[in-house]
Amino acid sequence: MTFILRRSSPYVLALFPFGANAHDRPTDGTFVEKPKTTSIERLKNIFYEDEFGNFSAELQYCIHLTSMGFIIGGFYGGIIRGKTAFVKFIDNNEATMFLNHMDAKRRLQDTMAYNVFKGVAQWGWRTALFTLIYGITSTSVAIIREKSGILEHTDGGFVAGAIYNIKNGIRGVIVGGGLGGVLGTIFGTITYVILLLSGKTMEDIRLYTREWKTEREELIGESDRKRRLKKDEEEIMKAADVLIEKEVS
Repeated sequence: MTFILRRSSPYVLALFPFGANAHDRPTDGTFVEKPKTTSIERLKNIFYEDEFGNFSAELQYCIHLTSMGFIIGGFYGGIIRGKTAFVKFIDNNEATMFLNHMDAKRRLQDTMAYNVFKGVAQWGWRTALFTLIYGITSTSVAIIREKSGILEHTDGGFVAGAIYNIKNGIRGVIVGGGLGGVLGTIFGTITYVILLLSGKTMEDIRLYTREWKTEREELIGESDRKRRLKKDEEEIMKAADVLIEKEVS
């Protein structure tokens, strides 16, 4: 068995064991315990900006989750309404007399574009609202518990489903919350297993999200700086050409 483990890939060895032990803690004094804070203080820190004006990693994670929800929901809604509009247009205009085939195509394109944008608007804000409530609730529960697991996903799904379906009364709140809790539990279980096998935590994912945002902003800033330098060089060259022409004349 030892020979097999030694010859195995590091990805296989990473599965044994899942938990940490005393040997995983440094003994040279580099390990620093986090200061003890209350749950209220930790919740407040989520919505505070740092000295550079950046959001916390938890809030940035919720923003990205909401954006992803809007994109996925809008994409789904656009496809559904666009497909429905196409079928209805064909069925309702079989006997319609158009000026020519270009006129028929133009009207079809206008109808499709209108319904696609309408589907994006109808589905996008709903999925964005659901994921926003889900993200804030699950993150807040994890911050209060000071650990990540499945419970916060269940709570997040329950609260998001209940609030989303509150327009249908008490029965709608119960049904929406129950369905949201089930979906949150399924998603939380899948996430927990993936993180367990990869050796990562939700805190690591939030930090990666913040680092990705920082790197993206740095790339945008670098690209803008190069563009400005190129523009300045072109202006200097133009001014130099004008001076040379004046001297020659």
